[in-house]
Amino acid sequence: MRDRLTFLFARLETGGAEIMSEIYTLTSAHLYGIIHRILPEDPMASRVLKSVYARVWERRHEIAKQVADPVVYLRTLAHRYAIDYKFTHNIKSVLEQKSAIESNGKIESLKGLNIKPADIKLLRRAYLDGLSCEDLADLEGTTANDVRTRLAQLSHKLNQEVL
Repeated sequence: MRDRLTFLFARLETGGAEIMSEIYTLTSAHLYGIIHRILPEDPMASRVLKSVYARVWERRHEIAKQVADPVVYLRTLAHRYAIDYKFTHNIKSVLEQKSAIESNGKIESLKGLNIKPADIKLLRRAYLDGLSCEDLADLEGTTANDVRTRLAQLSHKLNQEVL
């Protein structure tokens, strides 16, 4: 299978949907298994699997030059996308829960959540409103790297406290 995938990935740049279809046929069951271990709910796992293949299709012009081992590339991509989805989904649900509680004036039920309001606002803008790190940096008057670092720290803290 590895040799066939290497051949297909080399042809992906100039090939069309038929090459992508064969890559999907050869790898989808295996990648779904990787994703499903992280995201046991079928709709989420299927959504992430589609995202993996969409990413491959979007980057098909670069892949032939950059990917040494297609199997490792696809496994890594599937694993990373599943982790990202789970992480983002968990943060969104916590922030949505906190937003609902704030709107009802019942913040006391989240006393254990030891995060400053400004930090909640940053997380909300990033994960719920979909603002980029560059946009957030402009709003915060800092650099995009500082925003990335702060988001990573806050996300880690949020996951430790709530999940």
